[in-house]
Amino acid sequence: MKELKFFSILVILLALFLTACNAQSSQETSTELPSSAAQTPDPCSAANISDSAAPILAGMAEFDDASDLAANTPHEQLTGPISDLQAIRRAAEDYEVPDCLVPLKIAQIDYMNSVIDTMLMFLSMEQEEVIMVGIEITDELRALYENTATSILGETP
Repeated sequence: MKELKFFSILVILLALFLTACNAQSSQETSTELPSSAAQTPDPCSAANISDSAAPILAGMAEFDDASDLAANTPHEQLTGPISDLQAIRRAAEDYEVPDCLVPLKIAQIDYMNSVIDTMLMFLSMEQEEVIMVGIEITDELRALYENTATSILGETP
């Protein structure tokens, strides 16, 4: 049984690693606009990037607030707060971003998924070691999100 749980955690880690690799290859994609779009302001320009990223940052702030609330909710009442976190995550997934912000969106979604998965493990009464691994992964994904935001925006969100 422990081997199955360990294998499941390894699969999750591999999926997160592959998602992070995909985010890096997305960063290498050109953000040039066709000449017909020259009249539209570039959402990825230094002058506009903060405004373009504002909805992503606001979504993360909302998720953080809901996550803090969930972390302070009694075990038997966690289903509602987890559902709220899932709704915020779905809204973030549905939000369309310019190419330059795709790595930030991916980092955000990965972090949100990890928080939700860890809370679901806690709710299902997983062993403490499994939950601790989930927390460690979540911390690493949060750092990745913040580093990605800093590299794109030039400042810590």
